[in-house]
Formats: sequence, structure tokens, C-alpha cells
Amino acid sequence: MPDIRDRTRQLALLNAKRFNGQANPKALLGSLLAEFPDYRKDIQELQEIINSITQEINSMTLDEQEKIIKNEHITDRPKKEKRTGLPELRNAIKGKVVMRIEPSPSGPLHIGHAFPLILNSEYCRMYDGKMILRISDTNADNIYTSAYKMIEEDARWLTDDKIDSVIIQSDRMELYYKTMKTLIEKKHAYVCTCRPEDFKKLIDTKTACPCRNQNPEENLKRWQMMFKEYKEGEAVVRVKTDIKHKNPAVRDWPAARINNGSHPRTKHRYRVWPLMNFAVAVDDHDLGLTHIIKGKDHITNTERQMYMYDYLNWTKPEFKHIGRINFKGFEVSTSKTRKAIDDKVYDGWDDVRIPFIRALRRRGFQPKAIQKIVIETGPSKTDKTVEITDFFKTVEKFNKDIIDPISRRLFFTQDPTEITIKDCRKTVEIENHPDSRDLGTRKITVNETICIAGKDYNNLKGQPVRLRKLTEGILKKTFEIKDLKDQRPQVIQWVPKSSPKATILTPDGNKMTGLAEKEAETLKEGDIIQFERIGFCRLDKKSPLVFCFAHR
Repeated sequence: MPDIRDRTRQLALLNAKRFNGQANPKALLGSLLAEFPDYRKDIQELQEIINSITQEINSMTLDEQEKIIKNEHITDRPKKEKRTGLPELRNAIKGKVVMRIEPSPSGPLHIGHAFPLILNSEYCRMYDGKMILRISDTNADNIYTSAYKMIEEDARWLTDDKIDSVIIQSDRMELYYKTMKTLIEKKHAYVCTCRPEDFKKLIDTKTACPCRNQNPEENLKRWQMMFKEYKEGEAVVRVKTDIKHKNPAVRDWPAARINNGSHPRTKHRYRVWPLMNFAVAVDDHDLGLTHIIKGKDHITNTERQMYMYDYLNWTKPEFKHIGRINFKGFEVSTSKTRKAIDDKVYDGWDDVRIPFIRALRRRGFQPKAIQKIVIETGPSKTDKTVEITDFFKTVEKFNKDIIDPISRRLFFTQDPTEITIKDCRKTVEIENHPDSRDLGTRKITVNETICIAGKDYNNLKGQPVRLRKLTEGILKKTFEIKDLKDQRPQVIQWVPKSSPKATILTPDGNKMTGLAEKEAETLKEGDIIQFERIGFCRLDKKSPLVFCFAHR
């Protein structure tokens, strides 16, 4: 990008050309501020630059101005270099970066989790850093037990196994207790027994509650009572902040509570549980986090957590708050999807109709395709609304680039119709890929009766067609072989009548049933192929043959 004086000169020349040789200095200010936003602090200096340069430009003739524009290839907008990869992290040192993602085990990962997970893992890859998967399970009320394993599987698949450590918060309770006791002893936290509604009235008027000024000895006593005597809801631990803070949510925020419910992993071993902001701050410090990427909706949470860093003299990581991606047109709520699965609306977390990582994997999407869309989007501060069609259009393109060169081609006939070709007994050899000899060929033996897609028969009956690699002629129940010479007929797929039955599950909830050529029986579960004129599919089950549709 040119410096401010060069760019002012360029814009002044263009403006002068537009207005018969006389540039208007007022017309340049907005464009220059858009390209050089730092000058918003020095408007007067910028205005002086503009006035000086426009005076110089206006002293030229129009011909002189146009000649300079032409010779220097001056345009309205500077060329932007297309970013490749992720932008650099501030204060990142190769080999020292530690980052994390912290999902709760309410269910497996969905496409919304993919963005922060991949951003963090790719930055760790970029800086040879350590990527931590930390499972936030301190709220026993919303835990789906199978999610512990499913989340790790999804995360390892989605990041190409760039998960260096798995941490589960319910394993770290003693550390939370130790830290809480330290805060209480240092007079930075207190046990509050006010009724929640009473506390809210006080805090909304910037008034401290009666518990706030208790001495540490009293608070430590109450802290011990939380483990045995207080009932659920009777006491919480609060971290002291600025009681007059402009944001009520920051004022003396809650850090721990009593929950008598049974936890899936620890059962009834613990009844005092840290709340999210407290546990996050403790873990981020203890695990040596250097950089934290999270949504703008967590800015207030970050502000809360900074009180703990200050009180305990902890080194603060670099924070980057990014915009939220709102997916429009499909449901990414784990709780709602879980209910739908329980109600038998969906078959499971890998049902091809839902935007969960397991479902995308089952359909044949590759991690690299999802990684690419996240990397190209980058850690933007802008909130985005993404339509389902736009998202899948992009990720399907990236996925096709990956699987197309390595996917064998096979025939599939949906809702098949039988066709007889008299005296047609032969074996044909067909290439497995039009552009790759490495994928070899296959042989199909024909014995007079074949099947074509019912739709092809209904649409092309009586018309000239070419049966791919077999013969050509007029399409009838008894096929009329005919030399079509220079005609360019529709080419259609076929399979022998004895071919195995197959089903293709599609993301719209429908099923395509028909016959696949016998070569499909040689595939392994998980193999991805392309059914010609259908699209890319992944073999889900071998017996009977069931495929999941990925995309065209």
C-alpha cells in the first residue's frame, strides 16, 4: 500500500480528472480515512496534507493529469493482496504457543464448533504449539455421558489429530478449591448468603450486600459450611470486583455454588462446583495458555476473569474476540437435536440430515475441506449470517477438489427398468476414472438383460441413446441397436439385471433405491466413490449396500 502522501496524490489526480482538472479537497477525506484509519486521531494533519497536494495537482493541466494517471496505472482502490493462511497472532513465539477449545459435554460437536476448534488447532500447527481440548463438565445438569468420547473423536478427526492434550474439568476440583481458598484468604472473594433477588436489587443500585465486608475468617468458615451444612441455593462464592462498575454483570460475579445432583463421572463426591468464569480462569492460567480466541459475546466474561489475574498476579494471555457465525436454515442446537434423537425424529448424531461433525464425516466430507473454509474466513471480528446453501456450496467445492481425483466411478440405476438387448453377451472393460490410469479398470459381463434408471427410460423412450461403453441405438424395452454415426445422443448408465440392490441416503431425508454394479461389493465401508450422474457417495454398510450421499 502507498504511504499517505502518495495515496492522497493518486486520489487527487483521479478527482481532478473527474471534475475538469480541479480536485476538491473535501472529497478526498472520507476515502483516505477508510484506507488509513489511524489518521482519525490526526484529522488536522491529514487535512493539511490534502490541501497541499490538491493545490499542486490543480496547478497542472488536465492533459498532464491524465498522462500521469495513465503512466502510473492509478486506480480508485488500491489492490488488496489476497491473504493466504491465517493472520499472525500477536506476541506469538514459535514452539511456545498454547491454545484451547472448551466445549461442554451436552452432545458431540456440530459445525458451529468447527470454526473455533479449527482456528485454534491451525494456529497451534502454525506455531508448533500445544492444542488443548478441555471439556467443561462442572454443570452436572446438562451432561450427555457419551459426549466425552464423541467430542474427543470429533475433535481429533476435524483437526487431523492436532489435539495434544485432553483435560476434563471434573478431574480438577481440588485445584479449584485451593484457588478459591486463596482468594478468600486474600479478601478477594466472599461467601454470600443473600437471597438472589435481594442481591440483585442491591447490585443494580451499586450497593454492596451485607456479606461483602465479612472478615476472611468468617468467609473461610462459611466456605467450609458449603460442603456440609448449607443447602443448595443458600450460599454462593462471589469474586469481589468494582461494585460501581458500569456493567452490572461484572459486579461481584458468582464463582461457585452448591449442586447436590449426581455427576456422571464423580457421582456425589463433590457438592460445591465452580462456575464457568472461575473454572476457565483457573485452568487457562494453570495450563499456561498464551493465546485465547473466543466470541465477542464473551467479552464481559473476559473482563470478569481479569479480576482473578490481577488478584493472583497471573500472567495474562493474549485475547482475541471474534464475531459470531449465525447459521441460517439449519438447527445447530445440541439440546434440541438431542431431544429430536430421543423422540426418534433422527436416527442418531450421525443422521445425514443434521449439521453435526459425525454426520458430515459419515457423508464423506473431509477434514481438509472444512479446515479450508475456516482458514479462509479467518478470525474475523464481524458477525456473519451464513445461509445453509452458501455454506454447503463452498464446503462441497473444497471437498470435491480433495475427493474427485481419487474416487472411482461406478454405475447406479435408480428405480431400475429392465431392457433386453438381443444377442448381447459380452464383457466390457470400463475405466475407473476418466483422468487417472492409476485407479485401473473394471469388467462388467452382460447377458442380454440390463437395467437402466426408470427416469431415463421414461424421459428417453423411443429416442437415440448411448449405453455407456456397451452399445448405442433406440431406447425401447427391446433395445434397437443402431449406428448413430455423427449424432450426439444422451449417454446413460446401466447395470446387469443380476446387480446387487443398493440404497443411497440423502441429506433431505429421502432415499434413492436401485441397483449398483457388482464392483460396489468390493468396496470397504468408508470408501468414497462417484456414482456417475448421481454424485459422490460414501459406503456406509456393505450388506446390504447402503451409501450416504455427499454432493455432486
